Amino acid sequence: MKRIIFKNFVVAILLMAFFSAFGNPSNQLILDGKKYEPCSENKYQGNMIMVVQVMQQGNVVLDCEVAVFDSNEECRASEMSQPDDNGLVYLTVQGEGAGEVMHFRVVYDNEGTEEDVLFGKTVTYVNDDVIGSFSDPFILDLDDLDSIEDLYNENVEIRSTKGGLLISVDKKRNVSVYNIMGVCVFSQDVEGDCNITLPQGAYIVDGKKFFVR
Repeated sequence: MKRIIFKNFVVAILLMAFFSAFGNPSNQLILDGKKYEPCSENKYQGNMIMVVQVMQQGNVVLDCEVAVFDSNEECRASEMSQPDDNGLVYLTVQGEGAGEVMHFRVVYDNEGTEEDVLFGKTVTYVNDDVIGSFSDPFILDLDDLDSIEDLYNENVEIRSTKGGLLISVDKKRNVSVYNIMGVCVFSQDVEGDCNITLPQGAYIVDGKKFFVR
């Protein structure tokens, strides 16, 4: 009888040690592959590279998926984090030219439950651009979720004028203007009306093309 009790005691100790080291499998979610599939690799001629890291309460989220979407909710890139590489996510974002605004979704393990969150934080697509690096990744912080409400529906009016562009916005936001070569020629926070003086040519703002004559 004592031998059976001793064996059960040993088994209990071993199980406690296992769960302490690895967590309880019934309460631990390991994401099983990607939830989002990006568009065909042949749909767009260009791409840009991103190195992303997801954080929560000051810690790196090792088990997650990061997906990048355009304003029409088309997935342009999606990859899983690399737990052995400090949770970094390496993304090749598909697109063409410059000026399209991209936003993010993150799928992660929240104490055994799969969470899918939408970020209001955005980046502007530029061909051959590189955003983030191994030593300085682009951070998505789950504790600092911006609202995506009206992200693409803000009242923004852009008009071509003689010698430039007139940009009018109801709510303060960053406006970036790119020339046809993908070079950013203007980028700053705008509120109200803003006249931008530009030489003659074609320009891209929020993924739309405008001509200055």
